[in-house]
This record gives sequence, C-alpha cells and structure tokens, in this order.
Amino acid sequence: PAAWNIKIFEDQSFNFRFETSDKSGISAINISYDWKELATWLAEWTTVYAVNWKDIWAWSHIITIEAISNNFTKNSKDISVEVMAR
Repeated sequence: PAAWNIKIFEDQSFNFRFETSDKSGISAINISYDWKELATWLAEWTTVYAVNWKDIWAWSHIITIEAISNNFTKNSKDISVEVMAR
C-alpha cells in the first residue's frame, strides 16, 4: 500500500501508527530508524510513535517495525521515508 512510503520535508513531523492484528503470539514490537532502535513495546493492539526528529537530513531513510513472537521468531516490515529539502 501507499502507506509503506512516506514523504516529508525536513521541518515536518508525523505520528507513525500501526496496529497488531493478532497479538496472541507476539511478545514485543520494536521500531527502528535506519537500523537504530528507537523504541520497544510489549505487544499492544495499537501503537503510536511521534516522529519529530530535529537532526534528520534530506535523504531516503528506513523505518523498520519488527514483531517478536513468544518463541523469539522475528518478522519485520520496512517503510521508506523520503525526507525532502525545502
């Protein structure tokens, strides 16, 4: 879907929201930005992360959402974030 690709300007911020459709087997959810871990949550149905980095530069970046199951199996999805200069 189009939601997997985000375009913003350097001075903009946004709320990154995702939902867990079945949390019965998920023990944790991690969010990373350019492979640096930003936050970890215990599995919840809906999670919102405010994105307002002041030091972000114009470039293509990756946000990764990773779900970790109770038996430590990992599944992830990458979201492309294109930050544009004004």
